[in-house]
Amino acid sequence: GGGRKKEIFDVGLSFTVSQQGVRVSDLEPGGPAAKLGFIEVGDLIIAIDDENVPSEGSRDAFVQSRLCGPRGTSVVLTLSKRGMQLRTHVQLRRTHLFGAAELRDRPPAPSSDTFPSSSSSSL
Repeated sequence: GGGRKKEIFDVGLSFTVSQQGVRVSDLEPGGPAAKLGFIEVGDLIIAIDDENVPSEGSRDAFVQSRLCGPRGTSVVLTLSKRGMQLRTHVQLRRTHLFGAAELRDRPPAPSSDTFPSSSSSSL
């Protein structure tokens, strides 16, 4: 292989970390998590690949590092849905390019030549 940057894939979901735990905060449309049709915003992520999410410390790093991986590999999430006692295991494939959502939402940077120079003032 050349010097090409290794692409990282995830399952197309965003999460927030709070006292209660790690909750799904957003599903990328058309991504693996959304396509599954089972994961919803507000679901608690309890474990990833049978590794329990730690109750403190850098939980976002723990979750992010385990959601990401090589394209097409699978990951098992253990979820707890609101109002339901039982935990559910869902298997997802990492087919969503990590960082694609951030790139899509970011407004294009204004190129400097589109603005008239502030120094030229017509008197």
